[in-house]
Amino acid sequence: MYSITIERDYLRAELFGGSTIEEMREFLLAATEAALGHRRERILISIHSSRPIFRIEEYGLCRCFKRLAASAKFRAALLGDSEELRLSHQYAELLAQRRGARFRSFQDEVAALQWLKGAP
Repeated sequence: MYSITIERDYLRAELFGGSTIEEMREFLLAATEAALGHRRERILISIHSSRPIFRIEEYGLCRCFKRLAASAKFRAALLGDSEELRLSHQYAELLAQRRGARFRSFQDEVAALQWLKGAP
């Protein structure tokens, strides 16, 4: 199950209990479409009680990176509620940066939002 909400300065995308490739792919696609459709260049991606994402290509994350990186101002902050998720987010951050997308992994929401709202 996931939720996507439009906040004043950013888009909030939250996934709860994603355990299959299909669920994760659907969530990432919905978050990407919402960001593009609502013209949000800042996304907070928060994942709760889910499996870590290490097979980035299989989950469709690289396609999301490419679409979102088209805007030079785009940023995505990744939050996870476990050490395994944070490690997978750090891996996703590295791959995103190689593709020109500005993704960054965080442990807490306050730091993530400060980075998102900071100057590009």
